[in-house]
Amino acid sequence: LSHGFWQRSFGGDPSVLDQTVRLSGITARVVGVMPRDFGYPDREAQAWLPLQVDPAQAPLASFGAYGVARMAQGSTLEGVEAEIEGLIARLGELFPEDGAVPFLRNVGLKSRIRPLKEVLVGDVSTTLWILLGTVGFVLLIACANVANLLLVRAETRQRELALRLALGAGRSETIRFFMGESVVLAAVGGALGASVAAWSLYVTKAFIPVGFPRMAEVGVDMRVLGFTLVVSLGCAIFFGLFPMQRYGAGDLANQLKDGGGRGATGSRDRHRLRNGLVMVQVAMALVLLVGAGLMFRSFQALRSLDAGYDVAGVATASITVTGSEIQDWQEVASFFQQFQDRLAGQAGVEAVAFAQTAPLAGGMAFTSMPVEDQPRGPEDTPVFANWMSVGPGYFDVLGIDIVEGRPIETQDGALSTRGVVVSENFARRWWPDTSPLGRRLGGGGGGPDGEDWWEIVGVAEDVHQLSLEEAPEEMIYFPLSLGTTAAPRTVRTVDILVKTTGSPIQSIPLIRRELRALNPRIPLSTPRTMQDVLNRALAPTSFTMTMLGAASGIAPLLGLVGIYGVISYVVSQRTREIGVRMAMGATGSAVRGMVVRQGVILAGAGVVMGLAVAGGMSRVMSSLLFGVSPLDPLTFGAVAVALMAVAALASWIPAQRAAGVDPSRALRED
Repeated sequence: LSHGFWQRSFGGDPSVLDQTVRLSGITARVVGVMPRDFGYPDREAQAWLPLQVDPAQAPLASFGAYGVARMAQGSTLEGVEAEIEGLIARLGELFPEDGAVPFLRNVGLKSRIRPLKEVLVGDVSTTLWILLGTVGFVLLIACANVANLLLVRAETRQRELALRLALGAGRSETIRFFMGESVVLAAVGGALGASVAAWSLYVTKAFIPVGFPRMAEVGVDMRVLGFTLVVSLGCAIFFGLFPMQRYGAGDLANQLKDGGGRGATGSRDRHRLRNGLVMVQVAMALVLLVGAGLMFRSFQALRSLDAGYDVAGVATASITVTGSEIQDWQEVASFFQQFQDRLAGQAGVEAVAFAQTAPLAGGMAFTSMPVEDQPRGPEDTPVFANWMSVGPGYFDVLGIDIVEGRPIETQDGALSTRGVVVSENFARRWWPDTSPLGRRLGGGGGGPDGEDWWEIVGVAEDVHQLSLEEAPEEMIYFPLSLGTTAAPRTVRTVDILVKTTGSPIQSIPLIRRELRALNPRIPLSTPRTMQDVLNRALAPTSFTMTMLGAASGIAPLLGLVGIYGVISYVVSQRTREIGVRMAMGATGSAVRGMVVRQGVILAGAGVVMGLAVAGGMSRVMSSLLFGVSPLDPLTFGAVAVALMAVAALASWIPAQRAAGVDPSRALRED
């Protein structure tokens, strides 16, 4: 048992060992309880049963299980792969009478060994690295802003600093003075940031996709606080030194004479440094906005994608009827029929159907099977396709169009019509110039077993069964009753699909009630709406888009502040010059244009830099994108125009102030 199951169901009773529990119709004896932090294959697992392989149901090449192993000390992945490749090469020797050996050799069976960590984390690592880079960019933009403010502060206090040096203050003492200010700013900012992070973590978790690895362990602990402290102090030291990079190198007499005077524009080097920091801010803001824009367009493309089915008003849940509960396959089929009839008769229920798995809700079987009019030689690639079993009404419940023929109906099954439906892309592949109706498929492989033929009675619209990002799968839809006429069987684990006129979530208690009335020992698992299933499929893209969007919303704001601060400072330093210009006839609009132009030029240089960087980095996101190019010109162009508009706005306010300068007062001040 899992630790949580033990606590909830047995109150943490140590005497739970050797007690019996009933799980999905199976009575088992408790032999152990796992530690609190154990969760394999995921945190949803509540109990582990011994794997019992029935050779009759698991022939060679059935691929019905995953293996996990701890490598011996000193071994490598390459060595393990080589060993398994050696076993694959000896399949003919190990299974001399098995007909699957030539098939496996023909399709090129290969080993696939991966570290368990890679399997558990999956593609999440790419998303996390992108988000970490995003946070780093925002941090750098903020630090550049602070560095610019410290530069301005140092220049306005130039005369004071010159006096300190003239009176005997050492360079190290002055640097400590500036660093003290920087450290205080960083410490206060870091403390506030850690506090906000602890609060916002609860909000962020609401957007995190289900199944995101190890989210239960994420929190603001001492490691996070230590990292925050190191980053804060590191930023304070690094960017606090910016104002002092050339301190003390100038002529003290000139500094005392100028005194940071109102007519001076400051050191040319420091002027270039300020402008450079602003350009870097704009460039990094553009990179973040491009990333967020690409993710937004991907999300929109996924949402507008025609998946081939309609999830509105549909609820789903899983049911497993074990052999220990109902042994005879016909009784299982009768149970499903009774359950369907009871639900269909309830008020507000439009339609009910069963399927081996609902769209986007899980994996499917993949098999090869003979096609009557497509004979395959020993060297030819077999006919492969995904297959699943569905009951009558399945296509109606989900609004999947039957483009030719008819859907699966009640009379279809192992002992009757033996009709199947194929998808459009499967039909196009094997019968591009003719109708597939009446063609026959054989059993075999990992799919419906036996040599009896199945007749194609319909062609269904292509649907995205496994993933929205990938092309629709080639599908074969079998009835729930499978096998040969001599050895029929039925699917025992199904997803029920209930379409209602009202809110689908309200039908879940109804499903529970009717199942309990039929057989209270058969459990109902994973009840949810099909809209929730669809949202879960969209969740990784939605999560990345939300996180990038949040960071990208801060970036242009910081960039705006940076441009505004620099232009405002330049205007204050050029007050006398502006007064002279206006005294000699310059108009207010000309002065505004001069100031705005300076801000726009700075932003333009940053945009050019940012476009170059974004062009290189957007390719890193290509694996997360759908329906949009990593170099999408619309996204790049829109972001560039938006940032230029932000720059113009940030420059307009100080430009207005400059245009309102009184020439006589400006000339008197200096």
